[in-house]
Amino acid sequence: MRSVTLRIFLCAVLGLLTTLAIAWTCAAFVEFGDDRPWETATLRQDGSMEWRLVQQGPGRTRTAYIIGPPTPANDPLHVPLMDAFSILRPDSSGSIEEVGWPFRAMRCRNDQITIITSTLALQVATGEEGVQAGIALPDRVQNGVSDWRALPYQPMWIGLTLDVVIFAIAWLGVLHGLVPVRSLIRRRRGRCPKCGYDLRGQVVTDVVAEESARARIPGCPECGWNRGT
Repeated sequence: MRSVTLRIFLCAVLGLLTTLAIAWTCAAFVEFGDDRPWETATLRQDGSMEWRLVQQGPGRTRTAYIIGPPTPANDPLHVPLMDAFSILRPDSSGSIEEVGWPFRAMRCRNDQITIITSTLALQVATGEEGVQAGIALPDRVQNGVSDWRALPYQPMWIGLTLDVVIFAIAWLGVLHGLVPVRSLIRRRRGRCPKCGYDLRGQVVTDVVAEESARARIPGCPECGWNRGT
């Protein structure tokens, strides 16, 4: 029972480390290859307009948002267009980075927005806080614009839990599959396949009847493997 508990704990730790390694690898090296326009603008309750741009990559999602000036009070039906002034001098803006595979497990935020498409390349920053809930990495220059990168450490609990469980099960299968291989290697080296005790020089004994096909294999005086009652 203790051995099973330790094995499950080890697989859970390996699953967590694997989840972090994959998430941070995606954050550091995956680039956004799609060229998508800004999503449909949304009129907020305070009368301001919000635009969002979602960029996708393998194991990586970035949501950039810009909140423009409020709608004039005397013209509640007015919907302001997203002009250059709204982009370069928004009331509020930022980027939310989510990484992880197969589910998003970690996230961070930055006041900086990087927009790189075939028709537009610019960088907007409305604050000086920089990366929040993440470890900043050197910017990657793309199309003449510095694109920010970071290693997020704020957990997204549902995705993090699912990723850890998936990789823990995978590690459990790997470790379980290594047991027969380890036993075979030990036997070829003249050791007990169960505990690794050196059987060279042991007195050869007969095995029990149901294992007669492997008769004349020395049993293990340490753990009792391959010995009769």
